[in-house]
Amino acid sequence: MAQLSHSQAREWIEQASDGLLEASEQRALEGHLKTCAECRAFAAELAGLEGALAAAMKAEWPQKGLTKASESELIKNVQSGFQPGGFSFPFGGLGILLILILLVLGLFGASQLFPGGAKAEPTATDTPTATSTATSTLVPAVIPSETVAVQILTAIPLQNANCREGNGSVFEIADTLFAGEEYSPIGRGFDNLWVLFEGPSFQTNCWVFLENLTLLINDDPVQIEQVSETLLPFVNYPPTPTPSPTLTFTPEPSETIAPSLPECNDGVDNDNDKYTDLRDPQCRNAQDDDELNR
Repeated sequence: MAQLSHSQAREWIEQASDGLLEASEQRALEGHLKTCAECRAFAAELAGLEGALAAAMKAEWPQKGLTKASESELIKNVQSGFQPGGFSFPFGGLGILLILILLVLGLFGASQLFPGGAKAEPTATDTPTATSTATSTLVPAVIPSETVAVQILTAIPLQNANCREGNGSVFEIADTLFAGEEYSPIGRGFDNLWVLFEGPSFQTNCWVFLENLTLLINDDPVQIEQVSETLLPFVNYPPTPTPSPTLTFTPEPSETIAPSLPECNDGVDNDNDKYTDLRDPQCRNAQDDDELNR
């Protein structure tokens, strides 16, 4: 069966108190009420109004002679809405309150509340009791579920933390998370080592190393492995960027300077006596560095 709308659920809530729902419809309504706080509130309000109306009638109608069957029909007509004297009274808290006041004051009787104007006659078996209860038969199997505490996950940096474009120092720094501030993480890596945030300054997604953070659920510290995927879903890391090629610098070769030779072995007439190297009588050997023999 398709998911119930609020209007369909409210219509079935009104019909449930009269036992008009089929078993499948009753189950569908109960399932809707377990997840819809708005419709549970409507059901509780209707139950309270029914009980208050029944109690008021039992206090007022012993003098009017209203039978049990007529009382049930009266409640049904009040719930579905009617038009006494040309005025429309839709079902609701204000309409019910007005009807109760009129009943207690005795300003109109049962014949004004029935479409055909039928007047109920007292019977020997319809003796009203002095004690009345305000319990309602509205959806008896439905018990409002307990309120589930909302879990709020926060992260507090232990120190100013780099928020990078990916999970590692090879990624550029995209933002900074400041020490002691509270942030709301939006994801985590599959290895539970990096946590994803929306950067506070530039509103771009970025990653912070887990060891720089304290995680808390409702102000209680928690390990990342204990955090449900509903609170912190797993997210794929971005691909590792390809490193840029490194440019190498090759210096120009420097000019090579030949080592100097001794004057007596350098092929030069150093003393200008027209004798070179060992032919010069001043040179004692090839290692002699003084052709002048100073």
